[in-house]
This record gives sequence, C-alpha cells and structure tokens, in this order.
Amino acid sequence: MIKTPHILMNEPDTFVRVVETIPLQVAPMSAAGLMADGVDQNWMGLAVAAALMLTVFLMLARLKKAARGLREASADSSQNFAATVEIPPYIDTTQLASVADGTDPSDAMARLNQVWERAQQKVETNPLYNPNITERLARDALDIDRLFCTGKLSKSLPKLKPDALERFAAAAETLGAGELSGLIDEARALTIRGHSAQMREHARKGPEWAAFRKDIADLEARLVKANCHNGHTGRLVLLADAYVGQIASEAA
Repeated sequence: MIKTPHILMNEPDTFVRVVETIPLQVAPMSAAGLMADGVDQNWMGLAVAAALMLTVFLMLARLKKAARGLREASADSSQNFAATVEIPPYIDTTQLASVADGTDPSDAMARLNQVWERAQQKVETNPLYNPNITERLARDALDIDRLFCTGKLSKSLPKLKPDALERFAAAAETLGAGELSGLIDEARALTIRGHSAQMREHARKGPEWAAFRKDIADLEARLVKANCHNGHTGRLVLLADAYVGQIASEAA
C-alpha cells in the first residue's frame, strides 16, 4: 500500500487533510526467478571458490614438476652416456636355469612378490620413485606367468595393449627365455589381429573367429610348454628369482 496525503481547502482559513490509499500490485516471483536471483547473488562466491581450487591445483602441479627437475638436475651434467642410462649388472643368463634347479616355484613366486611389494611401498612413500630394473623384472615375470600360462589367455589377451606385450617379450629375453619371448611376440600379433577392423566385420560365431580362437588356444599350449622346467610350470618365475638373487649377491 502507498498512502498519499491530499490537502483540500473548504473554507478560507480551514484545511482538511485527506490520506488517499493506493494499493501497490506486486507480481509474485516464480521459483525459477528466485533461483536465478540466488545465483546472481552467489556467483561471485562461486567464482572465487573455483579460482582458489584452480590455483591450488596449479601450485601442486608446479611443485611436482619442480621436484622432478631437482632430481634430474642432481645428476652431474658431466656424466657420460653410460652413466645416465640404467644398466643392470651383468648376469650370465645361460646359467640361470642351473641356478634355479632345486628351487620350489612357489617359494620363488613368494620372493618375487616381496620384491614388487617393497617397490610399491617405495612409490607410496615417494610418488617420484621409479621401480628399478630388478623390481620391474619381478613384476613382469609374475604377470607373464599369470596372464599367459594359467589357462586364461583367451580372457586376458583382449585386455592387453601391444606396448605391454612388447615389455613382456623384452623381460623374457632379458631372463634368457628366448622361446617365451618369441611366443609373446606372437601373442602381440594376435592382439592386433583381434582388434583389427577386418575381424570386426566378421560374425563372432563365424568361421573366422573360430579359427582365431583356435590360434589363441594353440599359442597358449606352446606358452605353457615353454614355461615348463623339470616337468613343472613356472620356469620364467624361477629364472626371474635366480636373476634377482644374482643381482642381490652382486650388490652385497
């Protein structure tokens, strides 16, 4: 309501005060309007909060980059090429099989698991830590045994990337298991074939996919055979355990 005063003159010396009331029509604000009004009032606070979060994220990224730069800069720039590349101690891989003789595969697997678990603990303590070649070989030997030699190749192969298969083949070659390395290269070729556009054009129940599954089964049988040592599977695990043991003895 708005009250407006009016003065009326009745007599020469007499004034009459009249108050006229005028109703003020105000349209009710809709829920959408109220929400928009609330956003208009709070947008500044939201913008400030977003800016603070972005600033914190950028600061953390810069700190991580700076720490990595300090670690790299800590090395003497006058070092030669060989000193800047990770070169493991020389191990005569032709003797690893004889070193592994008499070792229980389950014991070897337990030791390799301990090596990789310690590496993971180092990473948790220091996110900038990179597992060394011994720790990576322990991990790769365990993964190769699990993925290729336990009857699960048809399930694991579609999930593996070609670069991971290249790493596995290199690990087997380092451990002196050339036959296994070559078979893993075949697995890489099968992976590329399985993801190819040509195979996607064929029906999954057709003859092309039946032949593809047969190739995987045949490869797995050869992998299991190549991974046998003295009649038992786990040859690569035994070789990796012997390799890690030789590295430890060299470092002692």
